[in-house]
Amino acid sequence: MNDTNLLDQSIPPFAASANTGVDIRQTGSFSRSAVQDGLGVFMNGSVHLAFETLSESAQKGNVRAQFYLGQVYFHGRGIRKNLDEASNWFHQAGAKGHARAQYYLGLMYSGGIGVSKSYTQSATWFRFAAKQGDALAQYNLGLMYFHGNGVIAHFQEAAKWFFMAAQQGLAEAQYNLGYLFDAGLGLTENKTEAINWYFKAAEQGMNSARYNLGLIYARGEGVLRDDAKAAHWLTLGAEADHGDCQYALALLYARCRHDDACRLQALKWCREACRKFIPNAPLLLRVLSRPSLV
Repeated sequence: MNDTNLLDQSIPPFAASANTGVDIRQTGSFSRSAVQDGLGVFMNGSVHLAFETLSESAQKGNVRAQFYLGQVYFHGRGIRKNLDEASNWFHQAGAKGHARAQYYLGLMYSGGIGVSKSYTQSATWFRFAAKQGDALAQYNLGLMYFHGNGVIAHFQEAAKWFFMAAQQGLAEAQYNLGYLFDAGLGLTENKTEAINWYFKAAEQGMNSARYNLGLIYARGEGVLRDDAKAAHWLTLGAEADHGDCQYALALLYARCRHDDACRLQALKWCREACRKFIPNAPLLLRVLSRPSLV
């Protein structure tokens, strides 16, 4: 078994907008108001009264109420989902500078959810929110620059927005920034920085980051080859049912397949990778199963 087969390529940045169904993380404090009272009623289960309270405040121009009412319609919380109404209230709140409403509008235009799909409009709204520090908007704007959706593709701009979101702890952005350093896209190739950002994302449970970390250590690219560290990260991903990690871990154990324990581990993880239909896993399984090659 040739060790150079261990790492065909790192997993690249994610291709889709993040967290369409995100559990919204709010920022800022709220005074005791009709808006807060309405939210409290929602949490206590009095949906009809809460809806009336929010609607009244939103119609009077309260930007927070407009945003929350948009959320209620968007997610169908206690009422029937209505994307037209969600778009209406998000537009009203977004026009007044509400960052999370602007983020939602970016998502809606990106996916054609309740509005006509428009990457240009999506980028516009993501940019409004990103400039106010919204991490998810920064991340999605970075994706748009990476893929050239609604904007001219520009890896350096992608890296800038990923970095801003990564500094706020967003795992997807940390992972993508690591990839840009790993591949030298828009940034000077730097395995140390790649490892740093992959590590942050991997610590948050991102299996793609665990996979790419494992590959770096298994290859010894920019660092001393370290099979123990490679096995650590690949095992975490493999045990979380990540097929690429399972296949890479099988290849890693195949390096010492003349040891019975290693061979058994290689077979175990290769079988798991086969169940995920990972390319080349069936071939590796046949090789590992030949007694003459043990």
